[in-house]
Amino acid sequence: MRPLVAEHQAVGREGAERFFMPAPTQEVLDMLAADAPEQTRTEPVRLPDYAAAR
Repeated sequence: MRPLVAEHQAVGREGAERFFMPAPTQEVLDMLAADAPEQTRTEPVRLPDYAAAR
């Protein structure tokens, strides 16, 4: 079964490139950070405690 599995894995990897974006580079992250608004949320968001589901 190994040849069949290897063939299908290769096809899946090739097809995945069309559906998923690659991880951003540091350069892209720096550009996004440079365009970020001055007033950004820096404190954590606090959610209320909810009763456990029964």
